[in-house]
Amino acid sequence: MSLKALDNSGTPQLLFTSQRVISVGGRTQSKTFIHAVSTNDHILVNTPSVILSENNTAFSLIFLKPIAEIKKANGFLQNEPDHDEIRGDMWLEVTTIQK
Repeated sequence: MSLKALDNSGTPQLLFTSQRVISVGGRTQSKTFIHAVSTNDHILVNTPSVILSENNTAFSLIFLKPIAEIKKANGFLQNEPDHDEIRGDMWLEVTTIQK
């Protein structure tokens, strides 16, 4: 899967890479996955907040959640101001695992 460019509101904040895994996460004001899914991917799971896809070389897990939900699950954002929740910012996470 190739991650298309985030819209202008996207702000990547976390990046993890290893030999077979790349994970990028950040804030966005987008409410859809349209900018994160390649047309070459086979969609295995598709819900309003999670997509699991596969192509010839990798599996990808993509999720889009409100900042408030991420604060509960991830200590990284615990000390962030609440203005992101008021603005309606979302957290977009894209993790790709090479086959």
